[in-house]
Amino acid sequence: MAVIAQRLIELGDTDRDTIRALLHQRELPPRVRERLEMVNAADHGQSLATIVAWSGRSIPTLRHWLNRCTDGGAAALTDAPRPGRPVQATAASLTASDQAVESVPSDLGLPFDGWTCARLHAYLADQTGVTISAGWLRTLVTRQRFACVQA
Repeated sequence: MAVIAQRLIELGDTDRDTIRALLHQRELPPRVRERLEMVNAADHGQSLATIVAWSGRSIPTLRHWLNRCTDGGAAALTDAPRPGRPVQATAASLTASDQAVESVPSDLGLPFDGWTCARLHAYLADQTGVTISAGWLRTLVTRQRFACVQA
């Protein structure tokens, strides 16, 4: 007697098309892509053990996302908004920070030869219109293997 594997989830045509379209987006966040791929695999008949093996997620996690998709469709697989103040540092301001730290201030037409946190803070606010907090600025500078000193 042959045992027929039961699908973990049975998507409707609309949800299936939505998931397929989302998976073709280049800018899809990796966490959302992973969830969509798990749901897609389950809809195509992959077993729980197989999906858990390639995704590296636990069975409860997989079941959680399958249940979320069943209850709310593909939209339920996205991340909820993060609490707290929204990030103000744009990609452009972060690039400007990287470039400034690697430059000698006098080469940028500034009247000093070295950066301090206060000087870098003022320069970036002037150049980008975005004010990066001192704590975050120190973190960014440290990531580039520089030290932010007080003046």
